Amino acid sequence: MVIVATGLAVTVAARAEGLSSKDALAFAKCMPSFQAAGEALDKAGKLDAINGQTQGMPVVDGQLKMFSVPMTRMKTVLPDAYKQFNGLAKDCGMGSVTNFASVGDKVFAAYMASKLPPEMSSQMAGLTPEMMAMMPPAAREAMKMMEAMENVPAADKAALTPETVKLLDEVTGFDGALEQAPSLFGK
Repeated sequence: MVIVATGLAVTVAARAEGLSSKDALAFAKCMPSFQAAGEALDKAGKLDAINGQTQGMPVVDGQLKMFSVPMTRMKTVLPDAYKQFNGLAKDCGMGSVTNFASVGDKVFAAYMASKLPPEMSSQMAGLTPEMMAMMPPAAREAMKMMEAMENVPAADKAALTPETVKLLDEVTGFDGALEQAPSLFGK
């Protein structure tokens, strides 16, 4: 099912400024169609080609990139699927899959940051670089992800309206537990 978000065309998705409430809502309304297409890729055994060797959620330059990184890989390794996803993005008012991914990175970073328990910040503050170096790779990746969530601008978090959060909660089933962090392609 493709959700058409009329009147919600994203015009600022690729810009460097913060997230707008309009863009966040448009993204949330697109998620069901993207999830359905992602689940079809999973059933066809093609998700590993997109996810690569990434453990956890991709963090690039201190920012969570859970949509941009997989979509960039998809463009290279599954060009037909990329075209399909680009069509989905256009159908639901996001303009392109690039815009969808850019906005999605910001939306999910803000969404997950808003779900992060406050005590996580104080626990992370006590970690030294030496302690981080002794952690297993998966734990270091999780720490990078948490640092990225801590650095989400307050304005991006504020852009998530109750309606947007409700849609994201429904789509992801995410209740704030890090082991249940939402996936790009399904619950």
